Amino acid sequence: MLNADPAPTDAGPPQPDDKAVDTIVRSGAKGGLALAGLATAIVIAIWFAFYFLVFVPRAGAP
Repeated sequence: MLNADPAPTDAGPPQPDDKAVDTIVRSGAKGGLALAGLATAIVIAIWFAFYFLVFVPRAGAP
């Protein structure tokens, strides 16, 4: 019927288990920190390479 109430469902979406959530949060974002550290190291390495391969050789040129 068009005006009928929807059929009742079970208790709805499952509720998160507090202990499982605490365990996940306690483990931290190690992958994110590793990725940020790696990206920072790459940027610093490129900066040093550019400095020593471009700027330092040109400093002695007349």
